[in-house]
Amino acid sequence: CTCFQGAKFVNCTAAGLSAIPSEIPQDAEHVDFSNNN
Repeated sequence: CTCFQGAKFVNCTAAGLSAIPSEIPQDAEHVDFSNNN
């Protein structure tokens, strides 16, 4: 995943994820998990 705008937006698109990664910041306002498993 890639963090933008001080970790407020997290882009996890098409990362082949089957679970939510633990390193996503607690204060993230938008997380995009589109196109994963």
